[in-house]
Amino acid sequence: KEKGVIEFVSLQDLKGSKAFGGQYEKLYDVAKINYDILIADESHEAFDTLKTRVAFKQISRKYTLYLSGTPFKALANNRFAKDAIFNWTYTDEQEAKKDWSAPGENPYADMPVLNMFAYSASSMVLPELQNGAVNGEEFEWAFDLNELFKTSGGHFIHDSAVDRFLDLLSSDPKYPFSSPEKRGEIRHTLWLLERVESAKALEEKLKTHRVFGAYGIVRAAGKAEKEDEEKNIQKSLVRVRKAIRDNAMTITLSVGQLTTGVTVPEWSAVLMLSNLASSTLQARPERYVQAIFRAQNPWHFQQIEDGERKYFVKENAYVFDFDPARALRMYDAFANDLYSHALEEVLDSCQRQENSARLLEFFPVYGEDEDGNMEALDSSQILSYPVKFEGMEAVRRGFRYDGLFQNIGIVLQNAEVMGIISHAGKHMEEDEAEEAEEEAEEPDFGDIDAQGNAIPSEDSIKETEEKIFGSSSARLEFLSRGMDLPSAIENSKKEDVSSLVSKVFIKPVMEAAQEICPMSQSLKNECARAISNALVPKIAESEALYALETDRIKDERTEALKSAESSEVRAEINKIYDHKQKEAENEKQQRLSNLDNEGKQIAMEIVSEKLTQQEEKAEAEPFMEKVKADLRSLASAVPTFLMAYGTYNEDGSCKTTIENLDENISEEVFQEVTGISKEQFKLLRDGGDYTDPLTRESRHFDGNVFNAPVFNTAVTDFMSLRKELANWFEEGDGRDIFDYIPPQKTNQIFTPKAVVKHMVDLFEKEEPGCFADPDHTFADLYIKSGLFIAEIVKRLYRNPEMKR
Repeated sequence: KEKGVIEFVSLQDLKGSKAFGGQYEKLYDVAKINYDILIADESHEAFDTLKTRVAFKQISRKYTLYLSGTPFKALANNRFAKDAIFNWTYTDEQEAKKDWSAPGENPYADMPVLNMFAYSASSMVLPELQNGAVNGEEFEWAFDLNELFKTSGGHFIHDSAVDRFLDLLSSDPKYPFSSPEKRGEIRHTLWLLERVESAKALEEKLKTHRVFGAYGIVRAAGKAEKEDEEKNIQKSLVRVRKAIRDNAMTITLSVGQLTTGVTVPEWSAVLMLSNLASSTLQARPERYVQAIFRAQNPWHFQQIEDGERKYFVKENAYVFDFDPARALRMYDAFANDLYSHALEEVLDSCQRQENSARLLEFFPVYGEDEDGNMEALDSSQILSYPVKFEGMEAVRRGFRYDGLFQNIGIVLQNAEVMGIISHAGKHMEEDEAEEAEEEAEEPDFGDIDAQGNAIPSEDSIKETEEKIFGSSSARLEFLSRGMDLPSAIENSKKEDVSSLVSKVFIKPVMEAAQEICPMSQSLKNECARAISNALVPKIAESEALYALETDRIKDERTEALKSAESSEVRAEINKIYDHKQKEAENEKQQRLSNLDNEGKQIAMEIVSEKLTQQEEKAEAEPFMEKVKADLRSLASAVPTFLMAYGTYNEDGSCKTTIENLDENISEEVFQEVTGISKEQFKLLRDGGDYTDPLTRESRHFDGNVFNAPVFNTAVTDFMSLRKELANWFEEGDGRDIFDYIPPQKTNQIFTPKAVVKHMVDLFEKEEPGCFADPDHTFADLYIKSGLFIAEIVKRLYRNPEMKR
């Protein structure tokens, strides 16, 4: 009986074979077999590329099975029918580990259990946020993880904040490196950041830290412009493994490298120190999930304890995420968005909660409660806590929090709405407001999406292209740069197409563009990547087609020569196939020649588009930041309103919401405190029609500027605090409701709370016993914030003589 065949081949090796569109003489035997099934492991990685598609077309098979732990993209794009999807998840794996009943060894016995800890980094590095916005001062930077680790000149901009973060991480009992026992459980860890510069700066800081200085530090992040990503990854992996061999404890700093498709068994924890907005991880849950599972590989190790060698198995793996809202959203996506039934229907909260509960049994999550203590979260909290965390953050910052707002990009497209927001928090007389409107700078930039990203129009891109490359000399200079692609590829010695194109085409073309129009390094890199992404697949396809055609001609020639009976016949056969080979070469040269011209045109268009996008983004950013600042100013009035007008339901729950916030407030008071009318506030909140002041035409604004779920959570939290701290005049735990109420930036200047206390102290020093006499009368003849009266009431209430 003929034996079956199982071939194990790496995708990289397959794509390198001439038989599959590559450049090397290998794996011809693999191409000649008719397979029953092709199994593609880790199919989320590099399986949508042109090279892979070309290679897979050369494999004759009946069926294809794609395996992926994070098929979010494939499922979202409806790539597979519902009945073509089979789920075997992390939860299934852990259940099999727990209840294995089949004969033989349990293959899942050594798989560690994942544990997630979600911390609020802002309360670590900005301790004043923990108990409210001290003295109502605006913080100098809107906190997020990327901002925390932002650098300038190779050093952290917020250096003392980073120091505090590292110190707490290694000393406070609730954090993962706070004791020798905890450090011993996570001896080798992967830390993910947003920028290469941040990784470099953190590497230097860790080396001199009192705790982390004892670790081997590996930076798996190099130059922003990567010529050969695969080689860089392998080099980084070698350095990581060497550091682990040479050091008892290591930290690997990464900006995306080594987060997928690699196995480092010793890693026991992943620290998420980036918003990754950004982009990558936040926008793509598969990247996040792939990254955290780097810690879940099984590991057997040994160590000496009490003079005796002992053997251990890694039982737990950890994820420490310092953006709690993001962490729980990713967890919810992992628990729910990989099931086939989620493709055809939107799962309701009950279904999502059930799936999260099943996952929590084997992947527990711990988050901070209102007092900052860690607690195990249940499935309902997984869904509700992302909003809850943001609400808590808003209250801590006196409602000066960007998470309270949304659709800022749409605001930028509406001059009337921007004008309304510009008055927020600024008290103006009517004539002053009219004058301000007249002097307001009119936005002048292209389309902006809801998130504030510039979307250049074709006309503006063409305008930029004409401005940069419009002159014949500039265009000629640009088009003459770079070796022509046919010659370069003909003379290359099996060099990778991507590297070759970068060296002989993109680099000289970008140098020409830089001479014509100076660009920042980051913009040059962005343009180079875009040109490479547009051009390399087409060149690779041309080379693959030529290689496959050459192999076909070679095989046909060989087969034809087998039946040749004379030298004349052989000569005729060779003549025929030489001609076919020449035709294939000519077609390849023509394709490459066309691509050479097309590539330079593509390069011009990309440079023009990226420059336009950068210019429009630069023009929009000041307006964006101003709108955010004005909205923060507007929202900072909310605590004041809640103290004066906030209401509770009969059962004691909060009745006030963003939807009814304005109902109990008079028009005069509302405008005095916020700088805008109630009608204008409703336009921001609910949307509506208005008359354009320039064209006098009726226009509509959709509203929804306020993120209602976060806003209402923050309102509820504040009202709970108001009740909890109602006896503000009594001695307590040091918290004070006034710490959460920022003063308003109107025409009145409020005295900071610390100064109020100091002035009352001085008053008591000059007038001893003034708070012990029940016949004394106190008056604040120009009352504004009420802080002086509040402080005097406290002193009277707490005075022993008055109590007696």
